[in-house]
Amino acid sequence: MDAFAIGVENVLHALDGVLGSAVYFPYVLLGVGCFFTIYLGFPQVRYFKRAWGVLLGHHTRPDAEGDTSHLQALSTALWGTVGTGNIGGVALAIFLGGGRRIRRLRHAVPCRDLCRLGSPGRRGPPRLPEWRRGRHRDPRRRFLRLQVVERATGAYALTDGRLEGGGITVLHKRSIAEDVRFLTGSGTPFSGVVEVENGSLATPGITLHGKSLVHSVRLTSEAFKRSFFGEYGQYAVTVGLVLFAFSTAIAWSYYGDRAITYLFGTTRWVMPYRAAYVLAFFLATILDTSLVWLVSAVTLALMALPNLVGIVLLCREMKAAVRDYWEGQ
Repeated sequence: MDAFAIGVENVLHALDGVLGSAVYFPYVLLGVGCFFTIYLGFPQVRYFKRAWGVLLGHHTRPDAEGDTSHLQALSTALWGTVGTGNIGGVALAIFLGGGRRIRRLRHAVPCRDLCRLGSPGRRGPPRLPEWRRGRHRDPRRRFLRLQVVERATGAYALTDGRLEGGGITVLHKRSIAEDVRFLTGSGTPFSGVVEVENGSLATPGITLHGKSLVHSVRLTSEAFKRSFFGEYGQYAVTVGLVLFAFSTAIAWSYYGDRAITYLFGTTRWVMPYRAAYVLAFFLATILDTSLVWLVSAVTLALMALPNLVGIVLLCREMKAAVRDYWEGQ
């Protein structure tokens, strides 16, 4: 089962590497946005006043079709957009492209989170000072190569909870772990021999503890703790994360309801969809968090790219729809 999970994770990493994490992806987003801005004659500026009038209900027809008002539709879109990606994703972007101060911010991480052990092999492990200086824009590619090709397997001697002679690198999330110690179930340092199989610790009753680079939501919490909020800043992040995550879940569920109704032409399949949606939330609470984020990144990219291609191909129809709208006013 562990080998299957590793295989799935590697496939998702490969897909993410050619989709959302690829170099071209942000340029595609910006390119399509700039194209329509110019093609439609800067509608963000020309129709700004009109947009506020529509939002406030000044131009709503009594016989207009739809389940929600313009204000409700905008609120739903905001609820579905502002979420964990804005709170944790921006911090992750800062981590991936940030400077030396961000990369030196390390925290102790739970023992169970340190689970990837890699042998240096013939190429040698990446040197940590390089990551601190930010020479590699996206460290995930180096880590992926290290994990896939050079997952450690064998027996390793420990003295007072530390490896003898080195020769092994422990990876946590997207960084190399430091000050790693092997502990027993009671929390005391372990001395003896541990077995490592395909990058995972195979000896029962042994856990790892060390320091890892801070990113995502934890980095955002650290930033708020260093603001005028002090230690209470981290609780503001927690409350905001819970509220926005909940609102995002509701908004995306509604989007799915509408999509199922449109695709099948009936509401018969809405309830099975909702059951699958709730089941996915349950699975997300018990699966590895990094795997859940990876699935989310891949699926979002698979959704975004076809839509971007589709709206570009339908650019003439979109311009005609805008023209018809103004002619009908």
